[in-house]
Amino acid sequence: MVTLERPLIAFDVETHAFVPPEESRIVEIGFHMIYPDGRPPKEWQSFVQPGVLITAEATEKHGITNAMVEHAPTFKALAPSLAKGFTACDYCGYNVYFDVRVFRAEMARAGQPWSLGEARLLDPFRLWRLAEPRTLSDAVRRFLNRDATRAHRAAEDAKDALDVALVQLDTFRQLPSDLQGLHDLCFEKEKDFVDPDGRFIWSNDEVVITFGKWGRMKTPLKKLPPSYLQWILRGDFSQEVKDLSLNALHGKFPVRETTTTPRWSGPPPEDVSPAVEAVTMDTPSLPQPPMMPQTDLLGDLY
Repeated sequence: MVTLERPLIAFDVETHAFVPPEESRIVEIGFHMIYPDGRPPKEWQSFVQPGVLITAEATEKHGITNAMVEHAPTFKALAPSLAKGFTACDYCGYNVYFDVRVFRAEMARAGQPWSLGEARLLDPFRLWRLAEPRTLSDAVRRFLNRDATRAHRAAEDAKDALDVALVQLDTFRQLPSDLQGLHDLCFEKEKDFVDPDGRFIWSNDEVVITFGKWGRMKTPLKKLPPSYLQWILRGDFSQEVKDLSLNALHGKFPVRETTTTPRWSGPPPEDVSPAVEAVTMDTPSLPQPPMMPQTDLLGDLY
């Protein structure tokens, strides 16, 4: 058991869209608090009215719809009570710094002073990676029950990687058995790349830019100023990015081919990354949690 010097708040947020943390709007927040003096833990959760529409992609991941948050309190209404409790404590969460960044941005938008201060962060995702390293040598020991043939030598590493992959497919029978299905599963994010580096991606069948001042707004390629496209042509970018920019200057834009992406044939294995789980798990609709009175939205939790 971890030694605590002050309350530890394990918290998580769900957001309205797959955008950078500072642009994300919270649609649900929940936390579980434990104390160093051994008093009973406390927990709380609430839907949040984000003030913007939840995207279909986000709903597919977490199951929260626009109707479910329609009558929820805004984050601004919750902010004073949250600021009161999220003080002089430490934080825990899976990939917790993402949640912290979203929370901090929401506090700023609400005009509520808040900072991490000297808080310590406990992240089981990072602990897992540290406790169980995922180098090829580790994979050989885990799945082949032997040491690597000759680590960091090309031919031996290649053969070990193939052996590990074949044993993994035999172990995790719920994985696809064809290479197309495995590719789509392992590189789900990359399927939207228009160029190999993801400088341009598909968004709702339209090519958008992902970097620079226009990338922050996911500006469509067809709406980029000619001067910016010319800057790309002079810059240190891949040939694919330059070809896209040159064609755009001449009014030519990519057209996306529709494909069907295979999904899991069964429940996802335990030993997969959170990103893969988020794409492949079917999440049931969530019930509306009870709402606290607006006068004291977090009750006596603190």
